[in-house]
Amino acid sequence: MTYAEVPWTPEIARAVEVEWALSAGAVERLTGGEESAAYRMDTGGVVVRIGPVSRGSELMEWCHQVAAAAGVDEVMVPLRTTSGASVVRVAGRPVSVWPLVAGRWLDNDEPAEVEQAARLLARLHYGLRDVALPVRPEPSYLEATTGVLPDEELDRWLGAFSRRRQPLHGDYYRGNLLVDRGRITGLIDWDEAWVGAPEVELAGAAREFGEHWSTDLTRAKQLVAWYHDEGGTAGELDDETLVQLIRHRLRAEVTAFGGEDDDEYYGLLRELFGKLRP
Repeated sequence: MTYAEVPWTPEIARAVEVEWALSAGAVERLTGGEESAAYRMDTGGVVVRIGPVSRGSELMEWCHQVAAAAGVDEVMVPLRTTSGASVVRVAGRPVSVWPLVAGRWLDNDEPAEVEQAARLLARLHYGLRDVALPVRPEPSYLEATTGVLPDEELDRWLGAFSRRRQPLHGDYYRGNLLVDRGRITGLIDWDEAWVGAPEVELAGAAREFGEHWSTDLTRAKQLVAWYHDEGGTAGELDDETLVQLIRHRLRAEVTAFGGEDDDEYYGLLRELFGKLRP
């Protein structure tokens, strides 16, 4: 997977100065970003995030409301403009400004960091458990119960799956968790926030932080155990529920973002979808 080619422009620098009263100075492109690009400014202790034209401002404001409502120290919340918005558009692209937080991507091979991720997810879900929001301006790709990978058994299972819904991060994986000196310092990128069953996010995280490309769910189940020990709002996940929700997430991602059939990453997702069975 490649990072988005989103340049820093004088127009963006001017918008940051006018809307957030921050002088940009020199900037540095940060690692990551498949749709968006993040630039660290050498003044103000902030990061400027530039999104794709396809991301509407109303949707992003909604997602930012979810972040602001979490009440969790590690959650990064965007700064507001002088007019109170969290997003402005420059040349059609949404631009937002965030606090700079020190850290590198979480290491999936460090059990202590993975345990922190599990416990942070539990605290996040608990913090968002009773948050009421207007309807998401656009449906999340995770709401689909069918997709490009046909599986009638999974379709029926999802049709019968019903759990309590609440706001969720939507993209909880190592690239959105920053770690500094062994401690998670930031949870970033709320563009996929949505309202759904916390079990969906927990199952997706269990796969992300477990044996990523394997059908061995030993590590995934350990993450689920840490999550429940911390008091997360998702219910217990038996083997069938864990597997089917992981497969749902795999299919949803391929359906929404899969692109060409010869894309190696999405080919691996398709392969794992076929191998995982309840």
